[in-house]
Amino acid sequence: MSTEQNAEKNDSVSGNTTVQYKPEIEKSGSKPPENSRRVGKKRWGIAIAVVVLLTAVFSSNYLNTDRTYKTENWTYKKMENGGICLVEYTGGEAEVLEMPAEIKGQPVLRLGEEGKDGCGLNPYHFKEIVLPDHLEVIGEGAFSNVKWVETFVLPKSLVSIERMAFYNCMKLKQLELPEGLKTIGESAFIGCISLKQLELPEGLEVIGGDAFWQTGIKEITIPATVNELGGGILEIEQVK
Repeated sequence: MSTEQNAEKNDSVSGNTTVQYKPEIEKSGSKPPENSRRVGKKRWGIAIAVVVLLTAVFSSNYLNTDRTYKTENWTYKKMENGGICLVEYTGGEAEVLEMPAEIKGQPVLRLGEEGKDGCGLNPYHFKEIVLPDHLEVIGEGAFSNVKWVETFVLPKSLVSIERMAFYNCMKLKQLELPEGLKTIGESAFIGCISLKQLELPEGLEVIGGDAFWQTGIKEITIPATVNELGGGILEIEQVK
C-alpha cells in the first residue's frame, strides 16, 4: 500500500476528511466579461462617429469646392482661399451688366469655373460688362461667344486672363488692361475682329500663343517685362 493510501486510510479511521484544493488555472484565451465588451464597443462607436463628423464639417467648410450655391442672378462656388468663383449668370437682359464684388461678405476672386468654358452669358445682348473689384482671374472661355458686348471694364486687381477668355467677342471695341496684369492666355482674344488697338501694361509677363489672332489690331508694343511669348504674335503687322 502506498503512502498516500495509508494517509487516506488513517484520515478515514480518525473521522477526518481531507479536501485537496486545486487552484483553477486561468486560460490565456478566456473572454473578458460581457459588460467590459459592451463598454469597449461603445467607446469605439463614439470615436468613429466623432471622426466622421469632424471629417464632414472640415470637408464642407474648407475643401468642398464642388458644391454650387445660388443668388438671384448667379450660381457660384466657394474657393479654398475663402473667395467666390462666379460660375453662371442666371439673371435677365440688361444693357449694362455689373457683376457683384462680394457675396455674403466674401470677395469675388474668379470668373468662370476652372476646366469649363463660359459663364452662360452668350445668349444675352449686353452692351457693357463691368467686372467686380477684387477679381483676380478671368477663367477659360469666360466670355466666349459673347458677341454683343462693346466694352468690358476690368478691375485693377486683375492678374490673369486665361485662354480663350474673350474668344469671338466680335463687337468688342474698348478694353483697358490693368497695370497689375501678369498673364494673357493662349488665344485669349481670338476672333475679336472689332478690337483695333490694345495697350499692354508694363509688368505683363506671359502672352500665350495666338493671343491676338484674327483681331483688328494692326500695331502692338510688347513690354520689356514679358519673358514668355507664344507663337502667332507676329501675324500683327507691327510688333514693337
